[in-house]
Amino acid sequence: MAVDPVCGMTIDESTAEEMGIETVQYRGTTYYFCCPYCRKQFEQDPERYIKQAPGTHHDAIHGDGPA
Repeated sequence: MAVDPVCGMTIDESTAEEMGIETVQYRGTTYYFCCPYCRKQFEQDPERYIKQAPGTHHDAIHGDGPA
């Protein structure tokens, strides 16, 4: 399972393509995103999201439900 580095949601890489999951290649690593918003946030400042714990911004992005 992959973890969206912006919001912390888990994503099954084996079904990501068929589910239309957003991805970004950065420094030789594929990052998976639950939605276009999270992908865009990452693309604006990838180092910020790589350095922090996954899901730190979940509540601000997706409300206060579980990641």
